[in-house]
Amino acid sequence: MMRNSYLAFFFLLLVSRLNAQDNRYILFFTDKEGTPYSIDRPEEFLSERAIERRIKQNLEVTESDLPVVPAYIEGVNALGVRVWYTSNWFNLGLVQVPPSLAERLVQESYIDSVALVAEGERLTNVMSDFIWPTSFTTPSSNRTTEDQNGLLGVEEMHAAGYKGQNIMMAVFDGGFQGTNLSSVFQHIFENEQLLDYHDYVSYGKDVFTYDDHGTSVFSTTGGLLGDQYIGTAHEANYVLFVTEEAGSENRIEEYNWLFAAERADSLGVDIINTSVGYSTGFSIESMDYEYEDLDGFTTVITRAANMATAKGILVVCSAGNEGNDPWQFVTAPADAENILAVGSVKSNQNLSSFSSLGPTSDGRMKPDVVAMGSQVTIVNSIGEISVGGGTSYSSPQIAGFAAALWQAKPNSTNLEIIADIKASGDRASLPDNEYGYGLPNFDRALNGTILSISDIIAGKVNVFPNPFSGDRVIIEIDKSLGGTPMIIGLRDSQGRKVREETIIPTKNERFEYITGDVSPGTYILTFSSQKMNKTVKLLKI
Repeated sequence: MMRNSYLAFFFLLLVSRLNAQDNRYILFFTDKEGTPYSIDRPEEFLSERAIERRIKQNLEVTESDLPVVPAYIEGVNALGVRVWYTSNWFNLGLVQVPPSLAERLVQESYIDSVALVAEGERLTNVMSDFIWPTSFTTPSSNRTTEDQNGLLGVEEMHAAGYKGQNIMMAVFDGGFQGTNLSSVFQHIFENEQLLDYHDYVSYGKDVFTYDDHGTSVFSTTGGLLGDQYIGTAHEANYVLFVTEEAGSENRIEEYNWLFAAERADSLGVDIINTSVGYSTGFSIESMDYEYEDLDGFTTVITRAANMATAKGILVVCSAGNEGNDPWQFVTAPADAENILAVGSVKSNQNLSSFSSLGPTSDGRMKPDVVAMGSQVTIVNSIGEISVGGGTSYSSPQIAGFAAALWQAKPNSTNLEIIADIKASGDRASLPDNEYGYGLPNFDRALNGTILSISDIIAGKVNVFPNPFSGDRVIIEIDKSLGGTPMIIGLRDSQGRKVREETIIPTKNERFEYITGDVSPGTYILTFSSQKMNKTVKLLKI
């Protein structure tokens, strides 16, 4: 009886493939019961570096780390269907089959549901590859990265020796055409800084194809050509993943991002930069999102970014280029909590008109920070140094900035690095939904916030104890600030206002500042007056 059932299925398979095109579907599996894997043996499915990241940040290996049950994959394969990629985090797999087979697969007891994520075929059985480059073209342009790096204090950061060494960064994009040809990336290949690469769109190893958007993005962080072109973290190690499908917009791209993020996690990647964004304009209109979906936990890619953060990865993403479009707001995954969504400014530090705005639909402030995204010096597909614009290019600058900062502060968690970057922004005392916390500065990020029991801010303000455990701290204000109105604000790590009040301190005043019954975590205490504009990172334990 079982044999007849499978024969009938294979006949259906043959007929379906002759009469209908293959589409791409996600299979959602029911559970992880009967898995041969155990969270007590993470070395069987995570790299040593990934395990070390969890230990370092005091993160547990959980059931979400366990691979999809192998028997479920074998069951699908036995039906003549290939599972191309799987997600441990969301317990699902990707298949490419005709619609009739998708309807048949959902009848399996271990498959909860099936969802269409893209029409048409893209996945191929031939694993594409590329020839490792040995010669590189030298650009003729004399454009430099001086302006964009100058806004972030990159020259001083590099002079101090922080260029991203020993940090592993993943770049997710739509293609890296020409990266393997340009002398701006020569050091990446010669120094073996490219550790992994994969094309999730068609299933292959040749990522140097499709388009050069990823090339330009990658150049702002990983590029190096003498004193002319200097990426923010050109000594970091990199992995390059193609997740964006050129010429169309489908939900599959969000799942490609998920698969890539899990691969990055398993490799032990520290930072993910993603210069993509999703809202409306999908090829299948029913896949479009509404503004209400930008709430930090609804869209597929935002949930994937949240999970990457939970695994100790620092996710940096472009805020979006919708500022002067009807949508206007940030795009997914920029709405995710505990990631860095990066907006764009011009070289004069004014906001770029296209830079997407906040808040998220649940009222959280976005973007988090900004960097130069107008008239950015980039590298194109033919290896030339060119110019481009968009939050796509401001985001990787901040990712490289974060890599250098994490190199300088190796014992920090991903959330602590984010808090330091926010607190170093030039608008940290009064963040908003255009600039976020503003332009970060490396010296301030490295030295300008507090983690110890107490700290003196420019000899003017003392806050203690810090960390604190109750519902209040003590603030001492120097006599030179007496008699001048001062706004004291408390914001959480997402920029949400907890409380704000205006005081007129007396000379050498010491007083209790009531934080209220806030949850343990990182907070930003801001002091703003005509005489001072300072921020303090406050830690509740």
